[in-house]
Amino acid sequence: MAVNDTKDKDRTYRRADLDAISHLISEAQQMAIRDADNVEDKGTCVLGAGIAVNYRGPRKRYDRTKVIVSSGRHQGNCAQHASCARALQFLRDNGVDAWWHDGAMD
Repeated sequence: MAVNDTKDKDRTYRRADLDAISHLISEAQQMAIRDADNVEDKGTCVLGAGIAVNYRGPRKRYDRTKVIVSSGRHQGNCAQHASCARALQFLRDNGVDAWWHDGAMD
């Protein structure tokens, strides 16, 4: 994978921050959906995988992982990762501190 998948926790996003970049998130989601058409579904079935950010919700004390772009129609972890690679790079190129979240094996 060409994208560096390390968890960069330099920034914690709040609701207003995510609202401000919602146009980037929408474009990344559309990219992942389009790219999913070119990827064969393979890998271990996982739930909750996608492109994530560090997020602190209203009245919360601690950060949590929030998936902002889901991986489309695939269930396999390899396919999900491949279909989101270009979207992850797009978000990073636009200054979003995002990473790939593997989800949980089903």
